[in-house]
Amino acid sequence: MTDWISCRLADACQSIDYGLTASATLVPTGPKFLRITDIVSTALDWTCVPYVAGDMRELERYKLDHNDIVIARTGA
Repeated sequence: MTDWISCRLADACQSIDYGLTASATLVPTGPKFLRITDIVSTALDWTCVPYVAGDMRELERYKLDHNDIVIARTGA
């Protein structure tokens, strides 16, 4: 892949954030809440990802947008 470039992660990002810390719920009370445990090596099944309720300003700050990259710092 000759069109790939090598750079520091911080140079390729608009922001690097820890993310939202909240309790998940199976009740559809807000947006889907992606957790490290939902990320597996072969695929991500959004039908199994729970929801989260909370302050809309905070939820908006951490929402994933199209083409965002998620990096799990810990987990399986």
